[in-house]
Amino acid sequence: MPTNHGHRFGIDPAIVTSLVSRPQDEVIAEVSGGRASWLPANPSKQVVSSAGTQIAVYTQGSATVNGYQLGPKNVLLGANDVDVLHPDDGVLVIETRYMQACCAVESVAAEQKYWGSITVIKSDLCVAAKVIVMRPGTNSSLEYHRHKKEVYYVLDGVLLVRVRAGRAEDRIVEVPSGHAMTIPQGLMHQR
Repeated sequence: MPTNHGHRFGIDPAIVTSLVSRPQDEVIAEVSGGRASWLPANPSKQVVSSAGTQIAVYTQGSATVNGYQLGPKNVLLGANDVDVLHPDDGVLVIETRYMQACCAVESVAAEQKYWGSITVIKSDLCVAAKVIVMRPGTNSSLEYHRHKKEVYYVLDGVLLVRVRAGRAEDRIVEVPSGHAMTIPQGLMHQR
C-alpha cells in the first residue's frame, strides 16, 4: 500500500537529497507549535514573537537578552518579545505557542553520550530543541520516529546522515555548515 511519501516500501529514495536545504531568513524549522531560528554572532538583533507565543533563547556564547547578561549555554524561558544584544557566538531562538511562561534564566548541562553530547533546551509534548555535539568519526544509533519530524541544523563542520529509505536502501547524506536536514516521520536515520 502506498504511503504519503510516494513509495510502496516507505520513503522514496529519490527524495532523500531534497531533505537538505539552506534555511532562509535564519529560520531553521517551522513546526505546528512555532518555529526555531539560529542567529549568528551579530552586534545587535531584535526578535519579536508572534501574538500569543512564548520564546526560549539559548546562548552558545555570551549575550545580553532582555537586559539579562547570559553566559555560555544559558537559557531564558517564557519571554514574549526578545531583544538579543551583542551575542559573541550565536543564539538559538525557539518560538512556541505552547510553552509555559516562566521567565527564568537557567544554565543547561550537556548529557554525555558515547558519540558526543546532547543538551536539551526545551522539551514538551509539542516541540523539543536540543544542541547535539558529535565527536568526529562517531555515530549515534539507527532510529526512526513514528510521531515526530526532526530537523538538524549544522552550526559547524559537516554532518553525515545515514538514511534507510525504500526497501532498506542506505544513503549517506552530507549536510554542510549552515544547512538543515529534515527527517520526516518514519525515515530511519543515523547521524
